[in-house]
Amino acid sequence: MIPKILSPEQIEEFITRGWTKLPQGFPREQAVAVQDFLWDKLSDPANVSSSQLKGGILKNDRATWTLPMAFIGKNYNSSPFDECATQRLRDACSDIVGDGRWINQHQIGWWGHWPVNFAIGADQVWDVPADEWHIDTPDAGTHIDAPDQGAIVLCLFSHVGRRGGGTLLCEGSHQVAIRFMKDNPGLAQKEFNRQCAENHPYLRALTGRDGQSVPGTDTGNKRHVNAAELPRVHEDAMHPDAKTERIARFMDATETDEHGTQLRVIEITGEPGDCFLAHPFMFHSPSFNHSGVPRFMCNRKTPLFEPMQLEREDGDYSPLEESIRRAL
Repeated sequence: MIPKILSPEQIEEFITRGWTKLPQGFPREQAVAVQDFLWDKLSDPANVSSSQLKGGILKNDRATWTLPMAFIGKNYNSSPFDECATQRLRDACSDIVGDGRWINQHQIGWWGHWPVNFAIGADQVWDVPADEWHIDTPDAGTHIDAPDQGAIVLCLFSHVGRRGGGTLLCEGSHQVAIRFMKDNPGLAQKEFNRQCAENHPYLRALTGRDGQSVPGTDTGNKRHVNAAELPRVHEDAMHPDAKTERIARFMDATETDEHGTQLRVIEITGEPGDCFLAHPFMFHSPSFNHSGVPRFMCNRKTPLFEPMQLEREDGDYSPLEESIRRAL
């Protein structure tokens, strides 16, 4: 397959590491328009999935930012999202999953859901969380050729800096998941995530299943906070370069497992309009937001017309298919 947008280096990065960045998948000004659209939705508590919220969340009133994470549990396929479905983004997705092989290639598609991260973990030392690492498997269970997702597209609608709530990706973990999935097909999402993590020493430690005391993330609307009045831990511990043992192990170093797979946790950062094309079988997690401003992102899928073909007579494998073949 001849890519239209992505370079050979980006294709290889996706195959081996499980992700690649697409700068300005859609224009910055359109990303900001989406952010304004979402602020309007947040101003009406009926649009936010929380029984605790009594009033709207207002852009210019930090006292209303009382949820660490505000969920807008809806998808949209109208303006202003139509101008986010650019030819550049579509072609980059086709470069990964195959031109003509995915359902929404010539459509706007659905954009959402919306977990707006205001202040997850802002009252704690920034660290690599343990409790919400997962892959998004289809309801029918995990199968290595499943067409349900294609590539995962993580889209940024706000500036996301270091320790600003960007999704954490465990690069290389898609290879671990693929090998486990081949031997254990059909598991439901929760059971797959548990068993796969328990079966691999790196993932077992990353997810806190090795018996160590590890931080968690409160990504549900379990408590009220005021982003402007959060309790503070020691200033040195909150410094942007402060380190913990988990940061040193999982983010500052790369570990190689018995199959030669290199594993490391990376943090998504970027500007409004940037997109990340990620492997559907990669473990990922929400992260703490210490920026003091909300993070606007959503994940999209590129579902395929038919199951992936891992034995093509013509050898015309998509990079997504090739990544599975190499892992096996």
